[in-house]
Amino acid sequence: MIRIQLILSVILFLCLTACQSDVKVDTAEKLITETKEAAKQLKQDAEAVAEDVKEEITPSEPKLLEFYVEEDKDATNKDAEKKASTAASSKKAPKEEAKVVKKTKPKAPAKKAPKMKFENNTFAFGVIKPGEVIEHKFEFTNTGQSDLIITDAKATCGCTQPSFPFVPIPPGEKGFIGVKYDSTGKLGSQKPTVTLTTNASPKTQKVYLEGLVISEMSKN
Repeated sequence: MIRIQLILSVILFLCLTACQSDVKVDTAEKLITETKEAAKQLKQDAEAVAEDVKEEITPSEPKLLEFYVEEDKDATNKDAEKKASTAASSKKAPKEEAKVVKKTKPKAPAKKAPKMKFENNTFAFGVIKPGEVIEHKFEFTNTGQSDLIITDAKATCGCTQPSFPFVPIPPGEKGFIGVKYDSTGKLGSQKPTVTLTTNASPKTQKVYLEGLVISEMSKN
């Protein structure tokens, strides 16, 4: 600002000097030219000063500092491989459930089953008259290695009544099945059957009575 004031003072002084002295026209034109040049220089100086003031007022933008960090490629690759393997194992490998092992007692060796063997499981009583009663005993032997137990005996009709031992038959021992047949009201060929239920193998056995029932008239 002081510089501008000095330039203006010089111009004013020159103007006053030109007015007071009786100079020639050439000198006046020269003075005018110098004044224009001085004014032009003054304008340039003012613009320069304004630019300086602007730079002082306007803060300069902070410069960005760029930092480059070099990655550890080996460590990055290892981390990626570790994550990939962990994900794959979690997908493929099912969760192992805790296995509960039950302790079982060793099974005792099974006893060999008894066997019921008849000397003859069929009895032929021949020809009889109606009303006659036939009784027979079917003898058997327990050929197995444990006690034979008979639990039931059923006949095919009410005309036949079976009986059986209610006590166990030891291995090698004998027993019998009693059968009583009443032919009352019967005619023709007869074959009553008794089915036995036991603990032997097989569990059921059968015995049979066979014969013919005829009347006296037919017999003559």
